[in-house]
Amino acid sequence: MKHAIGLGQRTGGAMTVTASGINCLVIPEGLEGFAEAKAVMRHGRNAIYHKRVCQSALDVEFYNTGPCLCFVMHGCERFLTPSEEEIVVQAGEMILLPRNVHMISNFCNSNGPLEAILCFFDQTTIAEFEKRSPRASGSQAKSVGSYKIGAHESFTAYMESLNNVYRGLKVSQDLLRNKLTELLYLVQTLDCAERQSAFLRENNEDTGKRNIRYLMQHHMLHNLTVSDFAKLSGRSVSSFTREFKRQFDSTPAQWLIGKRMEHARAALLTSDASIGEIGTSVGYDNPSHFISQFRKRFGTTPSRMRGEHM
Repeated sequence: MKHAIGLGQRTGGAMTVTASGINCLVIPEGLEGFAEAKAVMRHGRNAIYHKRVCQSALDVEFYNTGPCLCFVMHGCERFLTPSEEEIVVQAGEMILLPRNVHMISNFCNSNGPLEAILCFFDQTTIAEFEKRSPRASGSQAKSVGSYKIGAHESFTAYMESLNNVYRGLKVSQDLLRNKLTELLYLVQTLDCAERQSAFLRENNEDTGKRNIRYLMQHHMLHNLTVSDFAKLSGRSVSSFTREFKRQFDSTPAQWLIGKRMEHARAALLTSDASIGEIGTSVGYDNPSHFISQFRKRFGTTPSRMRGEHM
């Protein structure tokens, strides 16, 4: 019988059972059920966990529902990929693990406990990073899969700061997304940008079509384009636009502007946030663009509307 991911005492969590009857941990969901894994920050599919494993754990099978970056702070962890490749990650090193893949983990407590930081990225975070970050030149002919990143003092300092500064604090969803995005930029700077770009593309492609109405309702305030939404929905832009118009009787661009402006007006009249802050909160990084869209929608500027309702 395989052990439960080397996390000693299980108090609940997501597990599956394979055809052979072997337990397989589904992460990150299943990490909530183990005493030796604690959430540093978590909102939806974005999450950062700290784990400390004291007892040896061999032949641990796990399944990622989202792309994961595992940084080993102390000890050594061995990963076995579906292609039987063994990747050994020592203290100070980290590994990028793809989503929707069964992996095996091995840890032998011969030199003390295993301590690691696990970072999980949702598709919105990856899509926004890809949009803002210049795409690496060159081509990646084959699948990247799992790969190790060598030790660097900046990685160690960053990971230690995540655990030391934010553990136990109640943080916002935006702060968590910003910290994960910062980590992606750090990896891009210190490692192979082309390899990272290929890994993110592989792990942000949705092979199955997602519910458009659910996707739009939950992500309409994020700074994403129609092309971004089409990709997240698992459709081409033309297919996405056609299906969107059938469901909403509107183009995606018109619908997004309308929803974002309604949210902006509500925030304008019920909060003390600045015009720039409100614009950013509804997906506009450029204040001038936000004000222009607001004026087109309501026939007045945000500041004038606020002044008239004071």
